[in-house]
Amino acid sequence: MKCKSCKIVVKLLLSLLVSAYLTAFFKKSLVFNLKSNGVPINCTFTSMGTLNASITCPRELLKASILSNSAGIILVHNHPSGDTSPSKDDIRLTDRMQQACELIGIPLTDHIIVGTDNRQYFSFREKGELKNPFQVFATDVAALNWNQVAERGGKR
Repeated sequence: MKCKSCKIVVKLLLSLLVSAYLTAFFKKSLVFNLKSNGVPINCTFTSMGTLNASITCPRELLKASILSNSAGIILVHNHPSGDTSPSKDDIRLTDRMQQACELIGIPLTDHIIVGTDNRQYFSFREKGELKNPFQVFATDVAALNWNQVAERGGKR
């Protein structure tokens, strides 16, 4: 199953019976490590906190990703309150993770916050709050503006 959308990730969580893990009364985080085609390599539990906080740092989140030769990651954590709105700490963590992931060459493809019923979620990618980790290249040669290319084919 490819993890190209957050609905698929939430469905995958349910199918892996991780729902009991996420509906607990403690804030927990996990990382899906992905192959280049979006298929999960593994799922790593990275932290467990209290009712409303958890200590999560990029180093711990990326350790298994590096060891798994991951081509991308999806960060997932729960909000025991059921409110899936990102906190300031969630936004800061997402920014730090994007920077760390960019440095090591493993893109953060999404950060998903799951509510208590595992059906409500907030996706940073769906909401446009996450930089697109995939570069887009022009495939239609006729649409390219050749006046803006680096070499113009003139004298060498």
